Amino acid sequence: MKNSIIISILFSVAIFTSCNSTSKDNVKEKFQKEKLIGEWKRIENKGENFIFHNPIGIGFSNDSIEFLHGMYKSYLDTNINKKRIKYFGNSTSFKITNDSILFKNPPSYSWRFFKSIIKIKQDTLYVLGSDSIIEKFEKLKYDLDNKITFDKILFTRSGCYGTCPKLNISINKNGDIYFNGIRYTDSIGIYKGKLNKLRTDKVFKKFQKANITNIASYYAVNHTDDEIIRTSFYAKDSLLKTIVDYGRAGPAELTWAYVSISNCYKNAELTKTSTNDSSYLKHEELFEILNEHEMRLTD
Repeated sequence: MKNSIIISILFSVAIFTSCNSTSKDNVKEKFQKEKLIGEWKRIENKGENFIFHNPIGIGFSNDSIEFLHGMYKSYLDTNINKKRIKYFGNSTSFKITNDSILFKNPPSYSWRFFKSIIKIKQDTLYVLGSDSIIEKFEKLKYDLDNKITFDKILFTRSGCYGTCPKLNISINKNGDIYFNGIRYTDSIGIYKGKLNKLRTDKVFKKFQKANITNIASYYAVNHTDDEIIRTSFYAKDSLLKTIVDYGRAGPAELTWAYVSISNCYKNAELTKTSTNDSSYLKHEELFEILNEHEMRLTD
């Protein structure tokens, strides 16, 4: 009887210890999630020299992680026998387990390790990757109330020596979208349609965060064979600003906005149209003006 009581007590202590440990872990993970909420940009280490400018950014909100630079996977396009990049969006689910940030990785949506949290000190996040290299991310803060307001964006990608998409996109604040997929896009041809309010607001907000009023009108990398990205902003049909970017050399927020607008047509309700369509002709005139503007900037 005495042995039974001792075993019962030990079993109860073990359960209590386990539950207490689990409870502490849950509290810690909840605290970490709360501290992570917001957007973060990777701080580049001194001496790093990347051939291609690709700023790394992440955002957290409740149970969702957003890779501001996008989620991609390369594949072989057997039609052209070239490697291409498939875009899988920006956001997915995440969780924290034993200080490790895990995310659901498309297309399989299996849990995948991202980084281990070392510490979060004020507005700096310290993490450790699978390569055992410590990385730092700074928390980003935006004052969107004082940013320039615009109601239309014209966006073009010229294509590059490789398989960069060549396209024209025009999007209004009300969600009206015009899309011309010329090469290496999911849809080839001329389309018009509608983007829902949530996705439209997201595109415009990305460019607001880029603070287009106070950044330059021209950026360029030092290598060849890259693409030219042209973005024009309008308010009530008046041109406010055009930014020409060769090789995505612009600020991080600007390059992240490119990801959003480049792929927005994939989520729109599109109807194929033709070169005889009046809306097509109107938009092509605007794109011609945009091209002429670019030539003046780069001369």
